[in-house]
Amino acid sequence: PIDVIPIPKDQTISISWPEIVKDRVNPISGKADFKEYRIYRSARTFNGPYERIKIIRPSSRLHVRDYFDELENLWVYTDDEISLGVSYFYTVTSLDSAGQESFMTNRIEEPVKAANQPAENTLNVTVFPNPFRRKSGFPTPGEENSIVWTNLPARATIAIYTTSGELVRKIEHDNFNVGEAVWDQLSDAKQKTAPGIYFWTVSSEVGTAKGTLLLIK
Repeated sequence: PIDVIPIPKDQTISISWPEIVKDRVNPISGKADFKEYRIYRSARTFNGPYERIKIIRPSSRLHVRDYFDELENLWVYTDDEISLGVSYFYTVTSLDSAGQESFMTNRIEEPVKAANQPAENTLNVTVFPNPFRRKSGFPTPGEENSIVWTNLPARATIAIYTTSGELVRKIEHDNFNVGEAVWDQLSDAKQKTAPGIYFWTVSSEVGTAKGTLLLIK
């Protein structure tokens, strides 16, 4: 089993799993021939494609020092080569000295997304992608229309208006762990928004912010 947890403070994702090497014996050869762990990541779907992002060898003193938590008896790897707003799937496999690799049986079923911590005020609230050009650029299916507000306070209300002042969507953000909110470009009536210029405001107990958003479809 693996645990995958976003760390908003560092804008990273932590992958951890329990130690199995000390008591691991190959059931076929009867030998303790464990070689390494392999960590894979996909920004697409549960089924991949996956890219290998790290190899950890328990026989390496440097790897033990950098990635093994003796108090928790866990291997821990922190993925810092990620993009905010992108959802990721992870899996960890094992390899023996003969080059036989286990299957990706511990793939996480729900993707994990890196995010910012809530901000203390609204001074640095931004929205991306802006302008939005046909697709968000986020590779995970289902997020093609995502537009993200970041650097939000823990509690805030986002309001999106047309140039004529008509309210299109109101988003209530209430999260003391993440300072981001996502708009799927649907109105409050669940209708798709048309291309054009939109105005947005962010209101909260610690300040307000406003700006424009351009949708090019």
